[in-house]
Amino acid sequence: ELGPPNTGYVYACTNNRVFVSSNWGNPFVAVPNIAFSSVPATNDRASLAVTPNAPNSLYVSFGRDRLLYRSDNNGTSFTMVNASSPVTQAYMAAFVVSPSNANNVIVGEVTLQRSMNGGTSFAQIGSGTVHADVHELQYNPINHFLYAACDGGVYRSIDQGANWEAIYNGLNISQYYHM
Repeated sequence: ELGPPNTGYVYACTNNRVFVSSNWGNPFVAVPNIAFSSVPATNDRASLAVTPNAPNSLYVSFGRDRLLYRSDNNGTSFTMVNASSPVTQAYMAAFVVSPSNANNVIVGEVTLQRSMNGGTSFAQIGSGTVHADVHELQYNPINHFLYAACDGGVYRSIDQGANWEAIYNGLNISQYYHM
């Protein structure tokens, strides 16, 4: 995951470790294991998310174990913000932070869920209009529209996930995993 523009920060993760570079990936340094001591080595899905709104902030989700951490110092240290986050599946862990509000965290798996308090609590959004199995969430950096790629197509929200429209008409493909 690239940090916000012009910061030089690049982040990477494995099943239970996070690596940080402050020089565009040369070199990467492992965050000390103590930060993620509650993440078992058997965890098999981790996701990272950053936002230009808070260039020092980084979220990491350990999906299978439902653990959500946040750093506000470029990954030097982390605090667990949620021990039962809604990202639970091993093969999908869509996860994004709003480019205009570092406390607006959206996750997707079978449903879409949003936190307005930095990941402490989540509520379902989108009222079932987006097909299940959300594999990717991305904000357009220009207009902040939110896009979801899932097993049933691609969807767009212009209001932070409250309402969605299908935008896959004319595409002869399915099961979108990345944008």
